[in-house]
Amino acid sequence: RYWKTTRKDKTDIYVLCDISGSVSAWSRVLLLFMQALNEVLPSTRCFVFCSRSIEVTDLFRQYPADEALAIVQQRHGLSSSDYGIALNTFHEQIAEKLNRRSCVIILGDGRGNGGDSGIGSLREIYHRARLVLWFNPESQHNWNTGDSEIRRYQSATHYVAECGSLRKLERLLDGLLSLVR
Repeated sequence: RYWKTTRKDKTDIYVLCDISGSVSAWSRVLLLFMQALNEVLPSTRCFVFCSRSIEVTDLFRQYPADEALAIVQQRHGLSSSDYGIALNTFHEQIAEKLNRRSCVIILGDGRGNGGDSGIGSLREIYHRARLVLWFNPESQHNWNTGDSEIRRYQSATHYVAECGSLRKLERLLDGLLSLVR
């Protein structure tokens, strides 16, 4: 008798987090989410943006959460968001590594301030990754109002969810862990 073994490939996770002024109240929570994810799934790569996407994975590995958060906010946070530049540079940084084992999580409100949406880059990511998730800290009734591009982004993601409370973020993290483990 032969025992059949199934090899489960490890999921590569890429997280892109908006730390602009429009989500400043949530930036800390979103960055803590990234820290928690990095502790549970060490293959996670973390990026932040106001405009250009910047990898901060090593900061979260080298420093305790509060210190890493302070460094990220000091160096990169609280200006206006530019999702076009962020998604385009994020795509450039991860494109060669994306494959059917990749899970991409974007944390942000999707408010582009009238600039390029970066939807072309997001669609490229969507077509190459196994899963693209968007967690939005805004209340769902504010989506698609004003300068929100979330409806366009929904067309290039597998799932968009409101994460406007710690409880909702915790549920999303639990659901994510069951998908990628």
